[in-house]
Amino acid sequence: LEPFSLDKTEVTNAEFKTFVDAETYVTTAEERGYSWDITRCRRCSWRSPQPGRDALDHPRDPVVHVSWTDARAYCQWAGGRLPTEDEGEYAARGKERRTFPWGDEWDANRLRDVRSEGVGLEPVGCHPKGATPDGLQDLAGSVWEWTSTTSGEGERRIFKGGSWMDRIPAYFRSAAFSEDAPDYSSISLGFRSARDLDGA
Repeated sequence: LEPFSLDKTEVTNAEFKTFVDAETYVTTAEERGYSWDITRCRRCSWRSPQPGRDALDHPRDPVVHVSWTDARAYCQWAGGRLPTEDEGEYAARGKERRTFPWGDEWDANRLRDVRSEGVGLEPVGCHPKGATPDGLQDLAGSVWEWTSTTSGEGERRIFKGGSWMDRIPAYFRSAAFSEDAPDYSSISLGFRSARDLDGA
């Protein structure tokens, strides 16, 4: 891998709003009129992660209901890019090749209680025990995160990290991934930015 840096946390609602306002940007979910919660949700978008829940009342939550196209547009505007799948995995595994971002042993106390019910969106960085030794927060268990990498199945894109909706520890492994079409969006999918390190 070429030298790169990854944002410490996922992009938040407040940060995404700054981009939307500056660019008069309309997300994929807003254009098509729906996104995905547990089922298809016509009232869901980044502004309203779930009916009755206003994203701007939760400015430090990770932004969700964003497509790969939306995530890429934000990263370009912010002077970064989406990480590749390999970069996301390396950030979580480290040189030690950790099984989980924090180490090799599964420990549910390092992220949101996977047994709890209801909307599990929480402010970024609120589970510091789940961080990597380098201080990268929420690489597992917050929301899945888009990468720039295609899956090899047409135009589908890979995302990593597991989310608050998942219950199986294997989804939170550093090597785990899933995939979907670039226009897919859901309440459990967000992103963070990467940047190349010049002169490293």
